Amino acid sequence: MMSGLKWFVLAIAALVATSGQTQAALIATDPVPKSVTVVHNGLRWAWASPVAMQFHAGNELKVPSFHAGWRYATAQEMLSIPPVALFLALAGGPAAAVPYWNTFYTHVDVSDYTGGFVTSVPNGTVNESLYVTAVPEPSSIALLGLGAVGLVLAERRRRRRARDA
Repeated sequence: MMSGLKWFVLAIAALVATSGQTQAALIATDPVPKSVTVVHNGLRWAWASPVAMQFHAGNELKVPSFHAGWRYATAQEMLSIPPVALFLALAGGPAAAVPYWNTFYTHVDVSDYTGGFVTSVPNGTVNESLYVTAVPEPSSIALLGLGAVGLVLAERRRRRRARDA
């Protein structure tokens, strides 16, 4: 028969083992939906984390490229970050993108953002982290659409010629 102390130690060990697994499972690995990001100055911005450290208090912050197409913002781009109101207006709130890059955190600190404590590259601070990705230019989308229309018209012409022959 096990003593009370042995049961207690086993219970704590089981709790520690399962809590680590739960934290690691928090990160969303599917593509980052547009609905958790904002568009500002020709870039799509994600408020990725409340810290700018790879490891902090049980959390791991993934690099932007953990999701295809995302990157750190340049120093020039950081000079014109989106107004906090754009993030606050997201349906999921300002922290909507956090689960896509963090193993534990699910929040952001609005007061840090409004106070100017914002970065993109990891610098070992508790500054808020922003990541960016390119937004296709309207001209690129228009060219793609024009090409699709051309393909449809060419196919119609080919079918008409085949029918008339």
